Amino acid sequence: MDELIKLWELFQRPQKPSFHVAEKIILKIVKNQGVCVVGVDVGATFSVFAIDGQVYKVKHSQLQEFKERLIELASNRRIKLYFEQTGRYSLPIVETFLDIAELFLVEGKKLKAARELFSAPSKNDYYDARLLAIIGVLPISVIPLDYDAYTLRFLMQRRVRLEKSIQQSINKIRQCIAVLFPPDYENFNKRNLQKEKTIEKLKELLKNFTPFSAIQEELLLELKSELQVLELLLSQKQQLEERVELLSEKPTIKEDLEILTSFPGIGKNRALTLKASYIDIRRFPNWKTFIKFMGFTVQDNQSGTSVKYKKKVNSNRLVRREMYMLCQLFKREDIKNPAADYYRYYYIKTGGIDKRAFHKFSVKYLRTIYYCLKHKTKFSPELLQTSLEDLISPQTIEELRQNVKQLREQKGKRKKKEGSNGNSN
Repeated sequence: MDELIKLWELFQRPQKPSFHVAEKIILKIVKNQGVCVVGVDVGATFSVFAIDGQVYKVKHSQLQEFKERLIELASNRRIKLYFEQTGRYSLPIVETFLDIAELFLVEGKKLKAARELFSAPSKNDYYDARLLAIIGVLPISVIPLDYDAYTLRFLMQRRVRLEKSIQQSINKIRQCIAVLFPPDYENFNKRNLQKEKTIEKLKELLKNFTPFSAIQEELLLELKSELQVLELLLSQKQQLEERVELLSEKPTIKEDLEILTSFPGIGKNRALTLKASYIDIRRFPNWKTFIKFMGFTVQDNQSGTSVKYKKKVNSNRLVRREMYMLCQLFKREDIKNPAADYYRYYYIKTGGIDKRAFHKFSVKYLRTIYYCLKHKTKFSPELLQTSLEDLISPQTIEELRQNVKQLREQKGKRKKKEGSNGNSN
């Protein structure tokens, strides 16, 4: 208690306490509480560990040996390990220490806030590790690492990369088919080439084909090699989908997926993408930070003391793509649900400009998603209507649909008129 009073008095002074003084007091407090705090500054091939004020530089090839050393240093104290999000580089740390320590993922902004709290020395790996070691005691909120959600994020990122590689391989195969088998080009489209039967048919064609030039021989070799690559990629994707399916049954993930899939237009795949993006809803203190993280906040981009500046939009490509596809679905006249009606309202309000309607609706929709996830409740039209505070209520749903239809017809007439004027000129 005396140490806490001393620390509080230091923070009440006009001049901020030095990092070394605050660190000494905080480490003494947590040690008396039976806790061993560990800060880790993660690198590509090595990481810097801060334990009880001492710093250790450890190569990732020696993590297992250092694990035993950490258990000795903790001497029966509870271990709390804090590290910054660094993508794949943090995976060895997570996998090695998951069974002996409580893991906490610290965002870069939180680490920056901790650095500004003290008159800390210049940024480097060693001081960052020491800051991370005491960050759990500071008035900066951090949450435990959800390992299942952390794994889901990695798997979903891996799936995106696999899908991109599969499309690249299919494009190369179709280029070869266009030259070697022109009559069969349409039969081997992008969708069919992901099916086992279609691949077997292509193999039969290759067996019976005899090249008559050096170019055809090279194309044949390229086609065979790309076909092997495609089969390997497709098998990897199937294995990954099985892992994702098993992971989606985990209690914490399943609960969020049930809430997300209760929203119109959000199926399981789209829900998995959203879940993998935000990982844990507890990370966000309010809906504004959630929407900004998901890529839908316009922020100022100012250089120096310049008054004139352009606005840029925060980017979260996967989420923005999913929301764009969702809005395109809601544009269809055969889709009838509350969310689609509200999107059509924004479509009318913005004068039929897709980009503006997409942004305005996505912000409102994500705000409702945040509320439901935070309060563990499923979607209801009333919740969406409450979040759409600027909605003009006198318009009935049927009038709204009719207005959308008229607006589309007007846009179509304008395009035809502009096209005919261009041709006449």
